[in-house]
Amino acid sequence: MFGGAPRAEPRVLGGRVKAKRILGKAVNAALISIVAICVAAAIAIFASYAKQESAYEDLSAQAAQNAEEGIDWDSLLAQNPETAAWLSVDGTPIDYPVMKPAGDKPSDWYLHHDFWGNPSSIGVPYLDSRCGADGRHMLVFGHHLGLSGQMFSPIYDAYEQGRFDGIGAAHWSTPDGGTVDFEPAMAMSVDKSYEPIQTFEFDSVDALQSWLGGLSHDATAVSPELDALIGDASRALTLVTCSSAWSGQRARTLLVFVA
Repeated sequence: MFGGAPRAEPRVLGGRVKAKRILGKAVNAALISIVAICVAAAIAIFASYAKQESAYEDLSAQAAQNAEEGIDWDSLLAQNPETAAWLSVDGTPIDYPVMKPAGDKPSDWYLHHDFWGNPSSIGVPYLDSRCGADGRHMLVFGHHLGLSGQMFSPIYDAYEQGRFDGIGAAHWSTPDGGTVDFEPAMAMSVDKSYEPIQTFEFDSVDALQSWLGGLSHDATAVSPELDALIGDASRALTLVTCSSAWSGQRARTLLVFVA
C-alpha cells in the first residue's frame, strides 16, 4: 500500500535544493566581488593619504632647512601667501602649516584643498575666519581621517583623560609673532554649534582667563595644573576635529592650549 507512484515531490524538493545552492553560490560570488571592490577602494584611499602626507613631510623639511632659526616663511609664503602659521604638537605627528583662506573663498575651503590649492581628501589645518594668527584666541580646524593618523586624527579622542595626558605642548609659529609654546589645558567633546568656543575678542587678560574658567566646566579631560595655567594665560589655542570616525556626526573634540 506504500508502493506505487508518488516520486514527483522528492524530485521537486531536490530541484529546490539545487536552486538554493546555485543562488547561494551566486550570492557568495557577489559578496566576494563587493569585498574585493571595497578593499581595492580602501587601498586606493590610503595610498592617496600616504602620498599627500609625504608631500607635507617634504614641506616641513623644506620650511626648516633654509631657515637659520624657526620657519622659513619666505619659502612658505612664496608657495602660498595664505599661510598663516605653522603648528606642531608634542606627543603627536601633527606638524603642518595652518591656512587662512582669502575673503573670496568659503571659510572651510582648506577642508577640501591642500596647501598648494589642489582638491584634497585630507585638506590642511585652517584658522577660523573670525580670528587672526596672532590674536588672543586661535581656533584651528582639521580633519579626523579615521585610521590614517593624519591631520587632527591623533587628537579626536583627546576629551578622554587617558589620551589627553599623552599630549604635549603645541608650538605655534607665525611670520610676525615668532614661535610661542602653548600648554595643554583641557579638552571636551561638544556639539558643533557650541557657542562658548566661538569667542575671539577680549577686553583684557582677565576676560580671557574668565572665559577659560567657564570652558573648564564643560571639560572632560583637564591638566592637573589647570588653575595655574588659566591664572597665567594671556592667549589660547583651540584645535577642533570630529569626535567620531563616522562622517556627518555633530560631535566635535575641542583641545584647548594656553600660553
